Amino acid sequence: MNKVDEYVTIRQLPELHSLEAVFKGQLGILTKKKGSATFLNNGSVLAKFVAVLEFKTGYGARGNHYHESKHEYMCLISGKLRGQYWLSQDPTIRKEVVVTPGSFIAIKPGLAHAYVAQEDSIAVEFSPQTLDPGDEFDTENPWC
Repeated sequence: MNKVDEYVTIRQLPELHSLEAVFKGQLGILTKKKGSATFLNNGSVLAKFVAVLEFKTGYGARGNHYHESKHEYMCLISGKLRGQYWLSQDPTIRKEVVVTPGSFIAIKPGLAHAYVAQEDSIAVEFSPQTLDPGDEFDTENPWC
């Protein structure tokens, strides 16, 4: 197991078959004829901060930072990203993954992260903490 795996969890949200699962607190994607709904939170304290992020192809890595106290969650709604994760204290310990729609990512404090759009993409980012500009630290991206 890579040390980075202690700081990041990436899982695919399950396909839900009814709203009953959501009522029971399950996260996932419910698809109907008129479109889909991605359920990211129902009752837990995951969201004092919420943002919709757009990633455009051709502009390089977005992010290149870490947080000392913020726990960060992200779900890719559409597109495709290359997720890059590395330990802020040792950038030689790193991991790169392809992020696809429905990927649910949990990032612990201390893990530097960046995303490169492979396709134009939309994601939702949220955190149990409010946004604190004093808790975002720029760092060198070992892939650049």
